[in-house]
Amino acid sequence: MFTPFSTGYYIGSAFVEPVTDSTIPRLSSNQYRVIETEIYAQSNNHPLIRLEENTGHFPIEDGRNLQANTLEMPIRLLPDDFIAEVKSILVAKPQSGIHSMLHSSDKF
Repeated sequence: MFTPFSTGYYIGSAFVEPVTDSTIPRLSSNQYRVIETEIYAQSNNHPLIRLEENTGHFPIEDGRNLQANTLEMPIRLLPDDFIAEVKSILVAKPQSGIHSMLHSSDKF
């Protein structure tokens, strides 16, 4: 599902659906479990993702009850002209330093 992409990321894909009733991105359980057990198993960090065309990093939650391979993104985190479709998503590697940079600036 997720393959090494660079020194800082794994890459995968999901149907990205904008939602208005959520404040944090939620990833379908099948993909979230892979990230937690295979990528973040030895880390105390919370999984971070970003859309390939977006520079922001976002913590994600387990999207129980979502269809497989779906990422629900709060609409406020997406561009105004965003179209719901399958998109590449990047998962920050826990040891990449991205977590440290984000926590030191207190921004996500």
